[in-house]
Amino acid sequence: MLHIFEAKPVMNTLIRTFIAIKLPKNIISSMEKVMEGLKPPALKVKWVLPENIHLTLKFLGNIDAGEINTIDEAIKNGVAGFSPIHLFVKGGGVFPDMRRPRVIWAGVAGETDELIRLQESIDTNLTKIGFSKDRRFKSHLTVGRVKGSIDPASLVDFIMSFGTFESKPFIVDKIFLIQSDLKPDGPIYTNLISIKLTDVLCS
Repeated sequence: MLHIFEAKPVMNTLIRTFIAIKLPKNIISSMEKVMEGLKPPALKVKWVLPENIHLTLKFLGNIDAGEINTIDEAIKNGVAGFSPIHLFVKGGGVFPDMRRPRVIWAGVAGETDELIRLQESIDTNLTKIGFSKDRRFKSHLTVGRVKGSIDPASLVDFIMSFGTFESKPFIVDKIFLIQSDLKPDGPIYTNLISIKLTDVLCS
């Protein structure tokens, strides 16, 4: 007897992704040491795991896994001609403001004009393959997310104390496309692509 099986359509595999700069281990370690001594119990904050702290250049959201090669090419076009960038972590603050804090962040200083140019170049090249353009890029490192009500005085003390922090300089010479799997204990990040700035030259 001839058995006929109906072929099932292949489902797209969606993955949550973003483009980012990762921090060197020594910078993360110095941030962790300072913050551990400053975190007040009164702050209802979900702190980002030190190893997960990064500088987001663009959040892509859910993409089909089959788009990775196209995105890779767009990022390479975006970083073409850029040399490594010198940055350091300095100070911090909250978004959107102290009256309605939702995100606690650490600041980024150094060659920030070049960082902004790099982000804009990557963003522009991604719009060519269908991604929406970012309204405004804010170079920062998310270190915590406020959960529920918060004691304003404790928050002010934390920001004031952390405001004096300044890391050693570090060199940004790689851009990463990262997959984010959301879990109850926090996201799990997986590097999908890494592109060295010095690997891609102007044509």
